[in-house]
Amino acid sequence: MKGNRGGKKDISRRGFIRTAAVGVGATVLTGLDAKDSSAKSTGAADKWDKEADVVVVGYGGAGVVTAITAHDAGARVIVLEKAPFRGGGSTSICMGVCASPSNVDDAVAYFWEGCGGNDAGGSVTPKDVIVAWAEEACKNREWWDKMGIKHHDTNMPEFKNFPGASSMTAIGATGMGQEFFKILDKHVKDRGIEVMFDSPGTELIQDPSNKQILGVKVNSGGVEKKIKARRGVVLCTGGFDFNEDMKKDYLKCYPMKFYGWKYNTGDGVKMVQKVGADLWHMDMCAGGSCFWFPEDPANVGRQLNPSTNNYIWVDKFGRRWEPDPMYGPHKGWVTFLRFSLVDAGFTRIPTYQIFDETARTSETEMFSGGQSWMAGLSGREILPAELGGTPQMSRTEMIEKGWIKKGDTLEALAAAIGGKMDAAHLKASVENYNKYCTEGKDPEFGREARTLKPLNNPPYYAASMYPGMVCTHGGARRNGKAQILDPDKKPIPRLYSAGTFGSVMGRIYAVYGGNVGECCAFGRIAGRNVAAEKPWA
Repeated sequence: MKGNRGGKKDISRRGFIRTAAVGVGATVLTGLDAKDSSAKSTGAADKWDKEADVVVVGYGGAGVVTAITAHDAGARVIVLEKAPFRGGGSTSICMGVCASPSNVDDAVAYFWEGCGGNDAGGSVTPKDVIVAWAEEACKNREWWDKMGIKHHDTNMPEFKNFPGASSMTAIGATGMGQEFFKILDKHVKDRGIEVMFDSPGTELIQDPSNKQILGVKVNSGGVEKKIKARRGVVLCTGGFDFNEDMKKDYLKCYPMKFYGWKYNTGDGVKMVQKVGADLWHMDMCAGGSCFWFPEDPANVGRQLNPSTNNYIWVDKFGRRWEPDPMYGPHKGWVTFLRFSLVDAGFTRIPTYQIFDETARTSETEMFSGGQSWMAGLSGREILPAELGGTPQMSRTEMIEKGWIKKGDTLEALAAAIGGKMDAAHLKASVENYNKYCTEGKDPEFGREARTLKPLNNPPYYAASMYPGMVCTHGGARRNGKAQILDPDKKPIPRLYSAGTFGSVMGRIYAVYGGNVGECCAFGRIAGRNVAAEKPWA
């Protein structure tokens, strides 16, 4: 065990006693944690349509890992999935990078820092949860090998200056997220685990006498059914990326737009609130920025890699600003938090990419329904239309549709944008930028000289950009055993969670590969522990 670093608070794991298990994974419930509460089911369901030992709600990355783990621990598992004919969630359309740190102590130190553990206010994620994550995440590589997931090494810590950063290694799935899920989906099929599609969970069935969870109400093909869970329920319902009310209520800025699984509408949040769960990290998300257009029927965040540098960014008033590249695609949303006390609004939402005809005609990159820099491998574009798939679309097509605004002059462009766009601000921003291009130096935002390409070839165009892109992280508060907690931080009996629904990632997305890494780590923790529960009936 390493000592304190630089006089900072003790981040040792001392005092957190865990029980070893055979093989990959370590944390299981023992003693009173696994006792039989003998539910009487007073006021609960008297008739069940199906039953299993474990019911997993959500068949994305966390759900598939949980289902496999619980099954392999001896439980009979039923999985409920909202999508009509296949699962995968946002995991199946992501880049497929999974955190797998090289050692536990450094991983704890790193994550502790990322959650604010060494700041005056303390960590927003308790130490025992960080320890549980670190102990399990360090075994992700071993578990991938066991499952037959081919991968390559990658080491890109989100914060290279954090203590323990050198340990924050990650593995990337060959074939990205879609191949990762495809392999695990085959494991589910080979094990004979039942997956009910077109079957979103709608409500948890709770015994009012002792608060333990007995099962789940599900809308299966439009018919309400009750699924008994003899040992417990694990919620793997993902975020609330496509629930506008929740985003407006909880996120630090709004509007925020995302590219992921369209079925992520906060169902798990509503379910746990009804049974008395506490919520946490509701203001957290992983993301940078994405293009989003009100006219787009897909209502999805899209990504663009400009093929030339003949563009600038301006806020909703037309004043130039530059997103700092150091924040990247997982943390860049924080640069949109600029708030005006005059206007009572976020000045950078929306932001506009302003480009000219030179940029349009030299286009080599495509807008896509997800991550265009990995076209054909990730993002919404790889999904069928029935699941929200959005084909690639060029800037020219979007201009023709009127999504990207066009003006023969900057004044005309400002009028086409509308809203609070000020033509004088926009014109001054472009003129100043062009001057910097001539001088070869950008004194305002420090753009590199080689990237200073003027906007002087009309017509001009504007594409609207919003914070967001990846996913939200809020949900039910959980402990290191993956148990969902009430406001007194006591476990709600037989209720667990895994994945980005109530992610352990607090304050900022600090871990490269953190989403898939958490799906794997807490999927296994939840699967083992729920399978270890004694049946209530």
